[in-house]
Amino acid sequence: RLAATSVRVASVSSSEPTSLPDSLRLPLPVDVEQLRIERIEVGDHAHPDGKALTVAEAVSAQLTSDGLLYRLREARARVARLSVVGDASLAAEKPFALASRLAIEGEAGGRPVAFDLAAQGRLDEFLLEGSARALAAQVGDRFAGELSVRMTPFAAQPFSDAVIKLSSIDPAAWIDGAPQATLDLRAELRPLADSSAGLAGRLSVVNHLAGPADRQRLPIESLHSGLRFSEGRLDLDEVDVRLAGGGRLRGGGALRDAELALRLAVSSLDASALHSSLRRTQLAGPLRARLGLHRQFVEGELRDAHFAIDGRIAVDPNQLVLEALRLAADDAQLLASGKVALVDGSNFALRGSLQKFDPSRFARLPAARLDADFEAQGSRAPQLALSLRFQLHHSRLGSEALSGNGEVELAGKRLRKADVELTAAGNRLSAKGAFGAVGDQLTVAIAAPR
Repeated sequence: RLAATSVRVASVSSSEPTSLPDSLRLPLPVDVEQLRIERIEVGDHAHPDGKALTVAEAVSAQLTSDGLLYRLREARARVARLSVVGDASLAAEKPFALASRLAIEGEAGGRPVAFDLAAQGRLDEFLLEGSARALAAQVGDRFAGELSVRMTPFAAQPFSDAVIKLSSIDPAAWIDGAPQATLDLRAELRPLADSSAGLAGRLSVVNHLAGPADRQRLPIESLHSGLRFSEGRLDLDEVDVRLAGGGRLRGGGALRDAELALRLAVSSLDASALHSSLRRTQLAGPLRARLGLHRQFVEGELRDAHFAIDGRIAVDPNQLVLEALRLAADDAQLLASGKVALVDGSNFALRGSLQKFDPSRFARLPAARLDADFEAQGSRAPQLALSLRFQLHHSRLGSEALSGNGEVELAGKRLRKADVELTAAGNRLSAKGAFGAVGDQLTVAIAAPR
């Protein structure tokens, strides 16, 4: 029996590749019926008594060797929240034949998942293959995964090629509130020929259940991109995203210093395929984005024969800023700008104008012709506070004339101020005063001759 409370591993860093040993043969046979280590740690060689990273706990196994072959049987360990069970064998002389199998169970994305891994080959080059499946899968859940990596641990690059496949991924099964989809993912990676640390490859994602967002679907049919990682930078080449309804995004991008920069060309974008209440479009134009951990920025200019969308949106930890938005359909137009705080009461401010604006041109809404200016500001916490001002100019709702103006102030459940005058189809509405507190008085007058 061999036992230890903890084992700490520390090595001196070196730019030289690790070399294959000449022999692993021991002068005596080994037979450890019970091997147990409560904790295995990785520490800093320069500070042997400093902090260390725990990589495995509750390690147990049987270890035997006749001098020519090492065998590890009934190995068990807990790695993070994963339970690991396996066995392995390794020849003591070159070419160091290697065989190993592992069964891993634990949680991924809040769901119980099982992984099976097998390694076969030589110590300096072996094939690592694996599969994944969901435990206690729901009816219709066919999630599965495959892994194939040719490992070269003593070469400049630790592997020569890798293929990862995931099939039948449904985001709704993993994340509450996420849209439904059936995603197949394939990623291929290989070392760059001109770099000791660079990688190149390709990513492909296919969605077999694409649909509009209002039906809890993901409106993306496929995504394909080349990958190149070198010197801390990930380049995305030949990005090709196909959307539901025939839309397409093509371009490229780069991820560096935790910020993803994208430059895409949009073509044949059908808004009704993104949300079924919207009208059909064939929008095209440039789309640019910078997506960082603490700040995101998106801007685009999209057009077709009847519609135009121009916008710039910035988000940081404190606020969302709509720098500019222009939505147009022929001669109908909406202009808006504003900001919404994401902390400290969630203050907001929005202003804009409508010019010959007909909501029915953009979505399945009642027809109108609105010319108006509006301004709103307030906060959402600790209770709703709103100050709204608007002016309607010679507008129409359906076939009836509509005009008026107003100022409204809300504070929680109290209407602090109302000063509204509306005329619709020859009928008049007037509201002045306040409502909701002791002493408040609200006067409402309606004249409806029609």
